[in-house]
Amino acid sequence: MRDLGSVSYNAPVESAASRDTDPQPAAFAKRVYREAIRRGFDTAAQRVVIGDGAAWIWNIGARIRPG
Repeated sequence: MRDLGSVSYNAPVESAASRDTDPQPAAFAKRVYREAIRRGFDTAAQRVVIGDGAAWIWNIGARIRPG
């Protein structure tokens, strides 16, 4: 969902990495989740996560949309 009051591009410089054994996701992953919910990802008819194959992207995607 495009929010006319927002920017589509965001480029924070920080680590998105976290170990599989970390009890909490990285701060960046938490922000991705909050933004996805704000934009209605949790109620969308079709949900898609696009990534380049890096494991950390799919780990974030799995937390947002298991399966």
